[in-house]
Amino acid sequence: MQKLRKLIGTQDQDDSSWAEIRRLQDCLRQMFEKQGYSTIETPVLEPTELFVRKGGGELANKLYSFVDPGGNEVSLRPEYTSSIIRWFLESYDNLELPIRAQYSGSVFRYPEEGEDLREFIQSGVELIGEDGAEADAEVVGLGARGLMEMGLEQGKIILGDL
Repeated sequence: MQKLRKLIGTQDQDDSSWAEIRRLQDCLRQMFEKQGYSTIETPVLEPTELFVRKGGGELANKLYSFVDPGGNEVSLRPEYTSSIIRWFLESYDNLELPIRAQYSGSVFRYPEEGEDLREFIQSGVELIGEDGAEADAEVVGLGARGLMEMGLEQGKIILGDL
C-alpha cells in the first residue's frame, strides 16, 4: 500500500515554523492596527462567482472549486480583496466611511508552472471609501513599512490593477 503524502505545494508547520509565521502576522497586525486598520476575517469558502467576477478567466484557472452537497458552486479563497468587498457590501448600512480593514490568513491557488505553493498566507489591508494619491500612498507605504517591520532587508513591491 502506498503511503499518503501531503499535496505538492502545501506545507506542514511544526512548532518553530508556526511560531515564526505567527510572529510575522502579529507584527503586521499590530502595525496595521496602530494605523487604524481593524481586523476582518472572512470565510475560507466563498461562492465561486465572487472570485470569477473580479479576476475573470485568469483567476478562474487557479481556483480550487467544487459543487457542495447543496448544489452550490464554491471555491477556496484565492485572495482576500473580493471577500473583504463582499463583507463591505453586506455590512454597508452599519458602516461609516472610510473603512480601513486588515486581514491575514491562508489563501489557495492552483500553481502555474514555476510557482511552488498551492496554499500560502496573505496579509494586507483594504482602504475603502477614500481615493486619490494620498489613499494609494497610505496603502503602499504600509506595505513598505510592513516589510521593514518584519525585518526583511530586501523586498519588492509590485503594483497592479485589475
